[in-house]
Amino acid sequence: MKKILLSILYLGLPYFALTIAWKSFDDVINSQVVLSSAFSSLLFAVFFTLFAKYLTKSSLKKIQIELNPEDEKIIKEDGANHFKGAEGVGGKLVLTNKRLIFKSHKFNIQNHEESIGLGQIKTVERRKTWHIINNGLLLQLVNNDVHKFVVNSASEWVNTIDQQRRIQRQ
Repeated sequence: MKKILLSILYLGLPYFALTIAWKSFDDVINSQVVLSSAFSSLLFAVFFTLFAKYLTKSSLKKIQIELNPEDEKIIKEDGANHFKGAEGVGGKLVLTNKRLIFKSHKFNIQNHEESIGLGQIKTVERRKTWHIINNGLLLQLVNNDVHKFVVNSASEWVNTIDQQRRIQRQ
């Protein structure tokens, strides 16, 4: 719920500011203009946020991850973006007891699936997206490849990945 409210705020405030700026060219700014702009901004932000949440949820359900049938089980999964060059490729990130898997959804330019064994991960840490938002995940592999993701609850991902790496080493 907190994330939904933050999304509404992040969308609503710029929309409100732009609406007021646009109306200031034609109208005198009074309480009626401010109230109507605030109301339309709130409606826009609520509907857009809920629509985006619905689209994300439905597209993630369609992404199927193939697991090794022996003893692999899903520990954590959620929507994520995997950076391939400049593109943040949208899809699903899945942590199993054996590996980390990313599979893109079909609405990307660089569709791909990436599977990283837990033993291949040298370090995992949070990172800031655009140097301001703490929603990034940075993986450095033992071969020095680097993978960057945007995830919900980056701290949880880091802790859970580290926990699974410790379990696998035992």
